[in-house]
Amino acid sequence: RGQRVPSQVEGRITNRWCFPPRDQNPFRWRSFCRCCWGRRGCAPRTAGAPSRDRARCGVETRHCRRVADLEFSLRCDMLCSRFSPRRSEQRELALHSSLPKFVRPDTCRRADVFCTHYSLVSVRRSLFPGAMPAGHPVVARRPPETPGYREAVEALDWDAVKADIRDSLTTSQDFWPADFGHYGPFMIRLAWHCAGSYRESDGLGGCDGARNRVDPERSWVDNIQLDKARRILRPIKLKYGLGLSWGDLIILTGNTAIEMMGGPIVGFCAGRVDEPDGFWSEELGTSEQQQEVAPCAEGETFCEGPFGATQMELIYINPGGPGGNSTDFLGAAEHARSSFERMGMNDSETAALIAGGHAFGKGHGACPDGPGLSPAEDPVNPWPGLCGSGNGIADRWTSGFEATWTETPTNWSNLYAQYLTTFDFTQHPHVGPAGQTVYRSGEEILAPLADGTGTEPISMYTTDVALVVDPDYRPIMEEFASDITVLNTAFSEAWYKLTTRDMGPITRCLGPDVPDVRDFQFPLPDPPAELADFDAVEASIKAAADVAGADGAALVRLALRSASTFRITDYRGGADGARILHSPESDWDINAGLADAVALLQPVKDEYGDSLSWADLIVLAGNVGLEAHGGNDVPFCGGRTDASDGEGSANLEPRAMGYSNDSLPIIKHMIKISGLTDAEYVALLGTNAIGQMHPTLATYNGESSNMLTTDYFTTALATAWEDNGDQFVSPDGTLYATSFDAYLRFDEELGTFAEHFADDEAEFKKTLATAWTKLMTADRYDGPDRNICADVNAELTEGCVCSDSATWVSKGDDAVGKDCAWVANFPTGRCTNRGADKTFAAYSCPLACGTDCVDSATWHRAGDTTKGCGWVSELADQDSNVRCNRLSADGVPASEACIFSVSAIRDRCASSDLVAGRSDGLRFR
Repeated sequence: RGQRVPSQVEGRITNRWCFPPRDQNPFRWRSFCRCCWGRRGCAPRTAGAPSRDRARCGVETRHCRRVADLEFSLRCDMLCSRFSPRRSEQRELALHSSLPKFVRPDTCRRADVFCTHYSLVSVRRSLFPGAMPAGHPVVARRPPETPGYREAVEALDWDAVKADIRDSLTTSQDFWPADFGHYGPFMIRLAWHCAGSYRESDGLGGCDGARNRVDPERSWVDNIQLDKARRILRPIKLKYGLGLSWGDLIILTGNTAIEMMGGPIVGFCAGRVDEPDGFWSEELGTSEQQQEVAPCAEGETFCEGPFGATQMELIYINPGGPGGNSTDFLGAAEHARSSFERMGMNDSETAALIAGGHAFGKGHGACPDGPGLSPAEDPVNPWPGLCGSGNGIADRWTSGFEATWTETPTNWSNLYAQYLTTFDFTQHPHVGPAGQTVYRSGEEILAPLADGTGTEPISMYTTDVALVVDPDYRPIMEEFASDITVLNTAFSEAWYKLTTRDMGPITRCLGPDVPDVRDFQFPLPDPPAELADFDAVEASIKAAADVAGADGAALVRLALRSASTFRITDYRGGADGARILHSPESDWDINAGLADAVALLQPVKDEYGDSLSWADLIVLAGNVGLEAHGGNDVPFCGGRTDASDGEGSANLEPRAMGYSNDSLPIIKHMIKISGLTDAEYVALLGTNAIGQMHPTLATYNGESSNMLTTDYFTTALATAWEDNGDQFVSPDGTLYATSFDAYLRFDEELGTFAEHFADDEAEFKKTLATAWTKLMTADRYDGPDRNICADVNAELTEGCVCSDSATWVSKGDDAVGKDCAWVANFPTGRCTNRGADKTFAAYSCPLACGTDCVDSATWHRAGDTTKGCGWVSELADQDSNVRCNRLSADGVPASEACIFSVSAIRDRCASSDLVAGRSDGLRFR
């Protein structure tokens, strides 16, 4: 009790105290538990603790667990309320029965609701498509789609938003008075640190999602006091609501601040969607997940990629020099170069961002005592400041360095570059009030004090001085110093790249100020003006290749390798563009041998010429191969185009490639960033059974090989795999497995889904079809929240999202009675039945295929055997009100049993005015 724990963070000493509270206040106990969790440690972390938020402190464990359970219960209750009960949930609950109790959905206080994502315990969403809420689209959402978001964004008055932002920047607040009477520099820091967490290695970070509002990012030492910046902006967020996300507000405020102070801005890409937790920041640190996928130990002074920063809890680098060594200017320059390269910035962009950013504002480090407890440790009063009043301008602690860079901290200029290239700052070190070393010019160049009471000499960080000591950065800085127009262009372009890189292609941008496409968005040419007849293309593929044999397996592998570069983190990769035909993808080891599959398709490409892109051909050929090997029919959505080079493929090569030394955490990280659920990823592994799916390793060769069956999962689970140095083999040496296959046995989480698929072939094939379609169309963007292929993909979506169509009764199936009622008679596999025109039952008859609404038995078992949903659909020329009110023999209206789609118009008998006029008030449920 009361043990003082010094810890060196970012080259400065802070003192943290861990006091077990005397009362039962959960907030105090939460702070204590987190303080005692390893890295803050006054007590060692208990071995086996499942996550930071389930921390079991070495002291007063009982109370810490109580707090963790309380937080979990509250969070679980909140998340569970997003879902409605479904019959398929019982199956899902059973699948989770082998997991620890605290991660199972049935621990929710609302026992009737299925909860699928608990960020508090770091449980990833692993859903079967059937367990999704009704209406959930096939394409993954990161985060889940927010109803009405697009309409709210499009209705937003952006000029009014910016006017309110400008007013807020010059209205000083008592809880955090504005430096120099202007919050502009503070908001630039907020935007920079929100966007600057992005890293190219896996696409994590960035301001899409606005995760610097939540832990872990909000409690990083580089984000000290930024909670005050968000507090200043909160009234604007509340005023504009859904259409103005925190992510967009933060970046737009940074842009507006720069413009208001005279700086250059290229434009603004709106469309960021806020996330409710820090799930997508866990691998950014500090966490067990981060140490597994991007190691960077606390106290390490130069962390290497794939970690983004050079030190833990920083955005980029330590401003006081490597490890706090304030005289290591060349080392600081190399740290800057390395860190900025990890987010795709070159030397010019790096220098421009620093020179432009430090044209404004100042750093604060008023005393050695530090800022106080972080939001993770004290969410009620985070970072109160331990210097004087704590929040007064002269008493602040932000970076810990007391420094103002220019004479005009609220006006755009190139003075920063001029000072650095004119004066030798290395000769004039100065120790600030917090004990940190900064550098001064040796001349009487004075900046105003932030509270307006006087002046002080301008100062530079070690990393600032490094830009003129380093021989490569210095010429760039000299150019900026001599010509401000060069700095204007370089900074505005680099700033737009910094704040937009995580948004993906320009097709995801919204708003009136989106500039022309930039190279970092990896633009693709327009698709063919007139698309090929894809039915004819399919026939040509079948004529050109043995799709049921080895050729078909090769085509499936080609499509998978092309599409599996997609990652949901920064929306890069995917099948669109067919970059697999270009270097570097064509040179990756995992893609060796795919040229043979491309050669199989060359005659088909030649036959259809410009009307058929390689990207469409590769995906369609994969569909054909999958179906030929026993897979369910999958829909095809054409309109892709081809890239002219492979520039968009950097950093997309998989980190695990099937060899026995692959790390399970890396494999799970690959699953996470793919946008697929665990169940979907495991289903896709089932394609390893259809042929040689790896360039060098033997893949599944057990019973029923060459076909998609459950034998693959049974064998993977039942075999005691042994490592032969390259891959896994059975004890008798007759069976082979990649690391992905073997981990189905070794890992309980992935094994849970493999066990389910081993028992239910229909579920396996259905999940595989959904996963395949989802992956093949994941990169077909229509703004930040929609997909061009949504209507096509809806064929595989369970739930009442599509309407009964007339196709089942208008193209030959009526003669044999194959309407929706007929489909409903099949207990399994019914939704993959097709009509005469190949329309899926899942699309035509969702009531028969859904899990929470089914065709009313009254329509075909109570005297109206001929009057099923298809019969109602035939009444296309009838008034909708008439059709929706048609009654069965026992008086059940069609609005209860069927929903409809006639031609291209979906006029559902739903909660619309179509049935609102009934005397009994009936509306579609």
